[in-house]
Amino acid sequence: QGVGASPTGPDGAPAPPLPDSNPSPGAPDAPPRNLGTISPRDLAAAPPPTLPNGTPKEQYEYATSLLLADQNIEKAETALRAFIDKHPKHRLASNAYYWLGETFYVRRNFQKAVHIFAEGYQKFPKGGKAPENLLKLGMSLGQLKQNKKACTAYASLLSYFPKASRTLKSRVGREQRRLKCR
Repeated sequence: QGVGASPTGPDGAPAPPLPDSNPSPGAPDAPPRNLGTISPRDLAAAPPPTLPNGTPKEQYEYATSLLLADQNIEKAETALRAFIDKHPKHRLASNAYYWLGETFYVRRNFQKAVHIFAEGYQKFPKGGKAPENLLKLGMSLGQLKQNKKACTAYASLLSYFPKASRTLKSRVGREQRRLKCR
């Protein structure tokens, strides 16, 4: 649909007119007289899309590269949220939750990190990053001095993921010792 074309709704029917501060006198439901135009400068100033076109895998890789390669944490947060919103059931959504939680963890916003890591684990308890979500949930809770809850997250990780990597188990052990978990 080009600039100046008649807008249509999702069903192809004409869209309702936009409100106008200067409606035609005597015609309260009349379409607005001036819908305005979009200049090339306005189009150039529009923000780029949050996610590029492509497959979900390509969109996920784009979003994580903003965090891991570019170190652009705010853009990564936006792109990861967009990925989760667009592909909530995709197999990479579990991973996206983990990396979204990381965007808050590295900025020391531990309250939001707790929320995201917990949500990621609850929605994808068998997802690719489920053990890492539990680890970072515990670490975030520990930063908030919620040591008992942190210890519960660590114990859950070891219980639910007995085949987790040695590196992950070692990290859990260090965190448990640091918090004096029983």
